[in-house]
Amino acid sequence: MEERALAPAHNKIQGRRQFLSLPMMYAVSHLLADRVFPHDTHYPPAKSPRLSIEYCTGCRWLLRAAWMAQELLTTFEKELAEVALQPGSGGVFRVELDGELLWDRKVDGGFPDIKLLKQRVRDRVAPQRSLGHSDGAVS
Repeated sequence: MEERALAPAHNKIQGRRQFLSLPMMYAVSHLLADRVFPHDTHYPPAKSPRLSIEYCTGCRWLLRAAWMAQELLTTFEKELAEVALQPGSGGVFRVELDGELLWDRKVDGGFPDIKLLKQRVRDRVAPQRSLGHSDGAVS
């Protein structure tokens, strides 16, 4: 059976194009993967929660959603597997954790205080964890 060439690679010595076969590309990608993503680095397990923030693009709430995502990722970097920003419309601003609604601007009235949002996320992903100054009462 003949191997099909998939990716061109330039050979400077001979001045002609050569191609990497599929098995060669596979071997190279695995060699590079260990350098780019070392195995001793801690990553959340695959079953960790996914948090999504749906925001209204027409209302220009991307920066607010991105800031909240950054705050949550910084606070829960080992507990959350993913934080997703989802464009929406109609004045929507919803925060969900694995499909469970944590905040809805229309239902809860306005935007969540970051302290309250961190507490709600913490209560679900790491209830024993202290949030330091964010554990105080929300005004």
